[in-house]
Amino acid sequence: FDDEYHPKIDIKKISEEAIQNLVLQKNRLTGNQIKFIRTYFDKSLREFATIVNESHSAVKKWESFGKNPTNMDLNIEILLRLYVYD
Repeated sequence: FDDEYHPKIDIKKISEEAIQNLVLQKNRLTGNQIKFIRTYFDKSLREFATIVNESHSAVKKWESFGKNPTNMDLNIEILLRLYVYD
């Protein structure tokens, strides 16, 4: 474009790699990662909340942690990782 080189980036491939890596990462999930998972699966806050059997406000709170680990219960995080894996 405009005589400049622009690399072709396969966003779908990058997203698939990232989502798969979240399942096995050793650290707890961050708020940004929760939001990435939710948007990857194209779920609203309410739809995503039903997956983890929580309220939409809890999901919104987790996402507000940004780059920091959330305070979600470890069992919920395991359930979420299994959902991503499946």
